[in-house]
Amino acid sequence: MIVIADSGSTKTEWRLCSREKIHAETRTSGLNPLALSKDSVVSELEDSELFNWPVNKVSEVYFYGAGIVDEVQRNLVSGILYSIFSNAEIEVSSDMLGAARAVFGNEQGIIGILGTGSNTALYDGHEISRQIPALGFILGDEGSGAVMGKNLIKHFLRNELSNEVSSAFREYYPDYNNLLQNIYSERHASRFLASFVPFLYENKADQFIRQVILSELNKFIKLIRSYPGSHKIGIVGSVGFQFQSELNLLASNAELNIVAYLKNPIENLVVFHQNNMA
Repeated sequence: MIVIADSGSTKTEWRLCSREKIHAETRTSGLNPLALSKDSVVSELEDSELFNWPVNKVSEVYFYGAGIVDEVQRNLVSGILYSIFSNAEIEVSSDMLGAARAVFGNEQGIIGILGTGSNTALYDGHEISRQIPALGFILGDEGSGAVMGKNLIKHFLRNELSNEVSSAFREYYPDYNNLLQNIYSERHASRFLASFVPFLYENKADQFIRQVILSELNKFIKLIRSYPGSHKIGIVGSVGFQFQSELNLLASNAELNIVAYLKNPIENLVVFHQNNMA
């Protein structure tokens, strides 16, 4: 049996499967090694359902994760996984490669992730051949839930929203008087900021809110447009899935072709690896 994991900034989806079917599945918090300590990751896994799985029968583990940017993070996560799946060969790759395999399989294309964070890359059908650094929600993550949430809160705190939208925001987040303090004391600030995306979606008919959404998504489209050549585009993640109509509009204006939206890549990754099992 094999284990496949897709880990973003907010959650990690796990699947235990054979060639024929999925035998078990579970979910843990996101396991980004850039945002969490090794002890935090270990603690999260120890409290999960993974230890109820037949770990000694697992021959291969494929982990795709946010924050896997070099060998340091790859080795850290590999070591943690090996402590659980001690009989398995373990492959730790970036969430970009996982998203690309989920959308394109062995075909080439441009892949974009739009969830709590964001990222873009060019996929040659086997590996990521070019990638613009995402830089996180402070410096980058254009179009992401964290950055859109950050912009919304900034406009609210500066009294730049309409009275109607401001009133709706106060109902949505009753602790608004402590909002700034809550942001800077929040351990997982990006997740907290992204939690305001549903409010943006619910109020996107408001012209100011619509501009907040379109402005940020357009920055994401410009990143995609900077890759050379003409390629099919796939978008993975909850924010991209939610704002398909807005992305389609912006992509059309930029003469780009978005061919697929996936809210979650895990099921497609299961099929990909089942098809490649020996």
